[in-house]
Amino acid sequence: MSAATALGLAACAPEAPPPVGAQRAADLALRRCTALALQAFPHVSANTLVAPGVYTTNGIACRPDPVFGTACAPRANWLPPAAGDPAAHGEARAALVRACLARSGVPAPVY
Repeated sequence: MSAATALGLAACAPEAPPPVGAQRAADLALRRCTALALQAFPHVSANTLVAPGVYTTNGIACRPDPVFGTACAPRANWLPPAAGDPAAHGEARAALVRACLARSGVPAPVY
């Protein structure tokens, strides 16, 4: 068997499981990094009010008026209350976990 064939077969072999100590260190690093990410970007409950409902002005609308010549009034838009999104900050949390794991020297899990 040639060296190239042996190298090719070795690359296809299943990886040996990591030592128990290394797996435990990776699990602890993942828990620590996930806790830091949740502290930086907490979950937002669907029942949490993010913004109250408000009226905003959108310029001035003028129309002809037989008595006054022209009647102008501000255009008002109603923006309804906004509730929180439970999935908010999910991507930011995942990026923070990956960066934290990289600093710890632990490969990030693939989701």
